[in-house]
Amino acid sequence: MDKKKVFQKDLDDIMSLSFGRYAKYIIQERALPDIRDGLKPVQRRVLYGMYNLGLYYNKSYRKSAATVGEVIGKFHPHGDSSIYEALVRMTQSWKNNIPLIDMQGNNGSIDGDNAAAMRYTEARLSHYGNLMLENINKETVNFVNNFDDSEVEPTILPSLLPNLLVNGSTGIAAGYATNIPPFNLKELIDVIIHRIDSPNCKLESILKLMPGPDFPTGGIILDDDGIKNAYLTGKGKIVIRAKIVNENDQLVVTDIPFETNKASIIRSIEEILEANKLPQLEEVRDESDRFGIRVVLQTNTKDEKVLATIKNYLYKYTQLQINYSFNNVVIDKKKPIQMSIFNYLDSYLNHAYTILRNAISFDLKKDQKRLEVINGLIKATSIIDQIILIIKKSKDKQDAINNLINKYQFSAIQAEAIVSLRLYRLTNTDILALKEEKKSLDTNIKQYQLLLKDQNALNDHLKEILRSYKKLFNTKRRSTIGGNIEKLVINEASIIEKKELYLVSSVDGLIKTIAYDQNKQLNPTSLKIKQDDYLSDLIKVSSLNKVAFITNYGNVVVINAHKIKQAKPREIGMDINELTTIKDNEKIVKLVELSDQNDRIVLVSKYGMIKQISVNDLVNIKSTKPTTCMSLKDDDELVCANLISDPNAELIIITKNAYALRFFINEVNLTGLKSMGVRAIKLKTNDEVIGFDQIKNSIDQLVLVKNKQIKKLKASLIENQSRATQGKNLGLGKDKKPLVNGYLLNTKKAALYGFNRDNELVNLELNQIMVGNLSSEYHNWKDEFKGFFLNKLNYE
Repeated sequence: MDKKKVFQKDLDDIMSLSFGRYAKYIIQERALPDIRDGLKPVQRRVLYGMYNLGLYYNKSYRKSAATVGEVIGKFHPHGDSSIYEALVRMTQSWKNNIPLIDMQGNNGSIDGDNAAAMRYTEARLSHYGNLMLENINKETVNFVNNFDDSEVEPTILPSLLPNLLVNGSTGIAAGYATNIPPFNLKELIDVIIHRIDSPNCKLESILKLMPGPDFPTGGIILDDDGIKNAYLTGKGKIVIRAKIVNENDQLVVTDIPFETNKASIIRSIEEILEANKLPQLEEVRDESDRFGIRVVLQTNTKDEKVLATIKNYLYKYTQLQINYSFNNVVIDKKKPIQMSIFNYLDSYLNHAYTILRNAISFDLKKDQKRLEVINGLIKATSIIDQIILIIKKSKDKQDAINNLINKYQFSAIQAEAIVSLRLYRLTNTDILALKEEKKSLDTNIKQYQLLLKDQNALNDHLKEILRSYKKLFNTKRRSTIGGNIEKLVINEASIIEKKELYLVSSVDGLIKTIAYDQNKQLNPTSLKIKQDDYLSDLIKVSSLNKVAFITNYGNVVVINAHKIKQAKPREIGMDINELTTIKDNEKIVKLVELSDQNDRIVLVSKYGMIKQISVNDLVNIKSTKPTTCMSLKDDDELVCANLISDPNAELIIITKNAYALRFFINEVNLTGLKSMGVRAIKLKTNDEVIGFDQIKNSIDQLVLVKNKQIKKLKASLIENQSRATQGKNLGLGKDKKPLVNGYLLNTKKAALYGFNRDNELVNLELNQIMVGNLSSEYHNWKDEFKGFFLNKLNYE
C-alpha cells in the first residue's frame, strides 16, 4: 500500500464533506428541473440521445432498448431502469399535457399498470419533443464532455417551448422537493406575449390570461388564493376535485384528480359499497376506454339532493378530491430557487433571447459565407474564359487558387469555390439561379442583422414563433376553475335508507344486522353462532340511529347502525374490529340503541358498583374508538347494562349467591363517562353481581339460573330497600351451587334460551316452569347448559 495516499481524518469531517458533495450533485444533477427547459438531466439526456439516433417525430419508431442503451452508454452512467422510467413518463398523456416522446406499445396506464419491458416497446420523439431540440446544431447552447470525455452533451436544450410550466415537474432532492403543476400551453403563451408587451405587468392581468393550472386529467380546481400565492411566492394550496355528472340514477366520473390512480379510487368506492356506508350506491363500473375516463356509480335514486350528498361523501372519503400543494423549486444559474411566475417569465425570456440570438448569429454567418461564394461565382461568370485559361496553366489546384486570388482579387473562399465548380453550372439557367440566391441571401442577412440589432424586431419574431406553437398544438383547457374551497358537510341521514333491522352481537365481538320482517319474528335458534362463542344481545334498531356496544372493560363503542354489514341469520357476520379496535379479552356485554337522548343507561360492575350516564353523552361521541363509560378497579369488570327511560324506576340487582336488592334508581346520580360510580349492593365474601333489570309492573318475575337448574319467583317477594345494602337472600337450594345468571321477566312473552354442549340455542320453555317461593327448590333440566340468553324482542 502506498502510505503517501492514505489520509487520516475525522469521520464527521469526511461525512459532512461527502454528503455535501452528494447533496449538491442530486440537487443540481438529478432531482430538480432547470428553469430554462423544464427538464431534469436524465430527461434531457434521453431526448438528446433519441435525437442523435435520428428518432424524429416524422421517422420510424425504434426499440426503446436502443434509446436506453444510447443514453446509458454515452451520457447517463446509472441504472437502465431509471432511464427507461424517465422515458416512459415522458410518453404518458395522463402525466404530461403534451408528451415529449411518442411510444408504440404498452406505456402503462392511469390505473397504475407498469409499462411493458423496454425490449417490447418502441419510441420516437413527439413533434413537441422534436421542437425541444430545434436549432441544437446552430451553436445555440453550450456542450460539455460526458462522464468519460468520449462524447459531448448539451447543458440545456435550445427549446423556445415553455416546457417547465406546460408539463410541470416533481422531484425530491436533499433538503429540497419540487411540485410544479402543468399549465395550458395556449394560456401560457398568451401570458409570455403579454409579458413581452408589458414588462411591468401585474399579477391580476396574468391571472386573467392564465387563471390556474391545467391538469392532463382535467378535474375541477377549488381555490382560496392558493393560485395567487403560488404565482407570487412559488408556494400555494388548492383542491382538485373529480368531475361527476348526473345521468338519471347514475353518477358518472369523467375526470379524476391529477396524479391519482383510477383503479385505487374504484377500489376505495367498492370498499364503501361493501361496508354499506352508502346504501343508495348499488354498483361501481369502470367503462373507461381509449376515448376517456368513465366510471359509472349506479344508485337506486334520482333524488338530486341525495345524489349531491353521495358526491360529497365520495369527495370526502376517496381520492375523488385531493389537496394539491405548489412547491415551485427549480435550478436557476446552478442554484435552487423558489420560483414565482415573474421569475419564470423573465428567465424564459432571457433564455429565449439567448437561443434566438445564437441561432440568428449562426444563420447570419452561414449566409454571409454563402453570399461571399455566390458573389465570387457571379463575378467569375463574366470572366469565365480568362479563369479557364488560368486554371489550365496552373500546376495544381492550390496553384490555381493562388493565381485567381492574385490576378482577380478573389477571396480564398471564392477561389476555392470557383476551382471546384463544374462547368455545367455556367449555363444561363444556373447563372440566373445564382442571382436569385444572392437576392434571397441579401434579404435574409438584412433581416438577421435587424433582429440582432433591434430588440422590438426580436420581440416580434419571438411572438410569431410562439403563436405558431399555439396554432400547431391548439390545446384546449381540460381543468375547470370551480370557485372557492368548501368544507364538505355530509348529512348522512339523507343518504341512509330508513329501515328497521335486527342487530345481533356475540360475546367475542361478531356482529351483524338482519333485515326486519314485521310479519315474522326472528327466532334466536335460527342464528349461527361460532363454536365456544355465545349470543350476547339481540335488539331491534333503526338504520338511522347509532348503537352503543358496551364491553366488560367499561368501554363503549358507538357505531352507526347502517355501517354494520347486513347478513342472513345463518351467516356469522363481521368482526367488530373491522369498525373499531377492542382488546383480545374484551367482550360485548350489551347493545343499546341511542334513539332518545333523554334516556339513561345504567351500568353495574361485578363488584357491585353502579352508575348512570346520559345517552346524549354517547350520541356526541364522534370516534369509533373505544371510549371509557365506567372506570373500574383492576380486577373488576362491567357485567350488565340496561337502558332506563324512567328516572324514578326501580331496579333489582341479583348476585351469584342468590341475593337480590331492590331500590330506586334516583338514588344514583347522573355522572360523566369517566367516573367509577357508587356502591350498588353490599356483597358478602366471594359474592359478585351477575345481573340487574328494571321492575315495570307487579307481575314481574325473577328467574334464577344454574347450569342444570332454574327457579322462578315473583319479584314482589323482594321489598324495596336502600342502595348499598345487602338485599334479600333468595336461597341457592340443596346443592348450594352459585347462580350463573339472574333475569327479570316483564312479560310472559319473554323467552330464555340455553347453549347446549353442541353450542346450539335451546328454548327453555319458561311458561312450563311453576312460580315458586323463597323456600322452593330449583327445577332440574335434562341437559347441562354452558350459557344463557334472554330474548327481550317480544316484550310488549
